[in-house]
Amino acid sequence: MKERVNHILKEYRLHEHHDEFAEAFRCIKRRIHSPIANRIEDELKEKNYERILEFLLEYYYDPRYCHTASRYSEDQKVTIKAGSIEEACEEVKKFLEGCASIHENLILQR
Repeated sequence: MKERVNHILKEYRLHEHHDEFAEAFRCIKRRIHSPIANRIEDELKEKNYERILEFLLEYYYDPRYCHTASRYSEDQKVTIKAGSIEEACEEVKKFLEGCASIHENLILQR
């Protein structure tokens, strides 16, 4: 979670776009359980972006990702577990290399 939050903070520079970020939150607020939404609003007042992102990932984005993933069978999903962006990139590369290898073998078998 910490790595994800840090990446978002670095990439989107929320402190430079507070008003836009607050407005975007208001657009999704009704989809978040009220006590959590209220806590996010309190953190917005304090501009505590790290805590806001933790709440949004845990209570909004991750559940939506899980819901969407539940529509697919296990053989249609790939889960990458990594401790950093760099590690995740390496795991994705390995996975894609494996896919390319399988694809090449299928072509050779024809």
